[in-house]
Amino acid sequence: MMSNLKLFKAGVIVAFVFLSFESCKKFEVLSNIDPDIVTAGENLKAQTVWEFISSRSTNRSIDTLKSLNLYAAAIERVGLKDLLNGEGDFTVIAPRNEAMKSLALELGYPTIDAVPSALLKNYFLDNIISKRVKSFDLEISKFQVVETLNGDSLSFVRQPSSTDQYVFNLYNSPTFSTALVKVRSQNLECKNGVVHVVDAITSFRPKFLPAEAGKAAGDTIIVAKDAYLNNGSSALKGTNYGSLDYMWIKKNNDANITRRSITQFPVKAASFPEPISSATLGLFVTRSDNPGGTVSVYRDQQVDWGENTVNWANSPVPGTAPLSSAEIRPFVTKGWFYFDVSTAYKTALANGDQYINLGINTAVNALFQFATKETRDSNLILGGYKAFLVLTPPASTLLVNPVNTGLSVDLVKGYKKITISELSFGGTTNNNITYTITSKPQNGFLVVNGLVSPSFTQAQIEKGAVKYLYSGTAAGTDSFTVVAKDFKNGTFPTPQVVNIQIQ
Repeated sequence: MMSNLKLFKAGVIVAFVFLSFESCKKFEVLSNIDPDIVTAGENLKAQTVWEFISSRSTNRSIDTLKSLNLYAAAIERVGLKDLLNGEGDFTVIAPRNEAMKSLALELGYPTIDAVPSALLKNYFLDNIISKRVKSFDLEISKFQVVETLNGDSLSFVRQPSSTDQYVFNLYNSPTFSTALVKVRSQNLECKNGVVHVVDAITSFRPKFLPAEAGKAAGDTIIVAKDAYLNNGSSALKGTNYGSLDYMWIKKNNDANITRRSITQFPVKAASFPEPISSATLGLFVTRSDNPGGTVSVYRDQQVDWGENTVNWANSPVPGTAPLSSAEIRPFVTKGWFYFDVSTAYKTALANGDQYINLGINTAVNALFQFATKETRDSNLILGGYKAFLVLTPPASTLLVNPVNTGLSVDLVKGYKKITISELSFGGTTNNNITYTITSKPQNGFLVVNGLVSPSFTQAQIEKGAVKYLYSGTAAGTDSFTVVAKDFKNGTFPTPQVVNIQIQ
């Protein structure tokens, strides 16, 4: 037994000496390692950016790879694979799968596969620059704004926290209105560039002054009654919702969650001597669910109803021809939307009607919520967001000296920023001039901050936020038409047809 114990002690001593020797060698190695920041993608330097984002590696140090497959597939679809697989020195902002899904919704499509290539390509080029930007190269809290491959700008800043010296953010800059996006996985260095992975979408949105508050002289009529109506079971159809501080609309195969809303306004002659030029309905949206969509206003049956008694079963018959519609994107939190109800209002006035019923409805499976007379605004004032009608007389416009040279688009680039020298008016400041698109391009898209939009301002043109995207592959032509209006609602009489040459 003693002999065995001595052998055991000798073995322990040998093992201890061996481990100590090996540990010393390891400590020696560690002591020679540069303690400065180490690039997260150090082991990717033999790969191109394309090889990185399209890889199916499960290496724990780069676990973001498995959630970049939507981005990689979209990059290939829009024709940017060769760019990211070739020579260069890029910085690439790569959105993970959840961010890609959000991008599709932001662009107005249910899935990323449904988004037209021209829109996706514009977004991707808006998030690639032709030099490497790494977090540890940036001075603390100093913004670095760099031009992107499609002529827009990316803003980078390193803003340390108490526990992390390398918190790396995008677009947190005084010159942008884009929401801050934190980089999830940073400094993934590849052979031809560096990749920063994000969990949220981000794009170029420059700040500009809003329009002044001036309006043409007119009359405002406040809503008299409002309520929403619920289809479905007899109990739901018979329930009144007229006292709530919200009203809902939604179309669904399940009748129990199908809703529409109804409002009533008094019909009055205008206080001004000129004829009524327009009647505009203002509705305040407080919620819009995925996927968003079209909301329309109708003239409902001309019968009276009680706000505290109306329900789906006894309500006026809804109208079938929309008076006006608006596209409301998902996840809108608060905002006014406007609908032209001029023809219906002027008809009601001519007929001697004492009131007009305006219904609100949608054909999409999304819930939209509107403020009612009972809603309190941000200052807790009751009725601060209630619906209204504005009657306006014909307005003389402030706009003069139209400039419309048309656009020349480089076929290779496939896009063109609109400039003040190509489309503009004088007579007031840029923030007070709005263009409404009355005829869309047939061979491409007109985007504002990367999103298809029904209107834009001259201030947005000045800031480089309005762009034409060509969706073809060969030289050709295109055009769109806009109507210009000043902040007092004065419309320039001649619509502007903007001709486009792609060559």
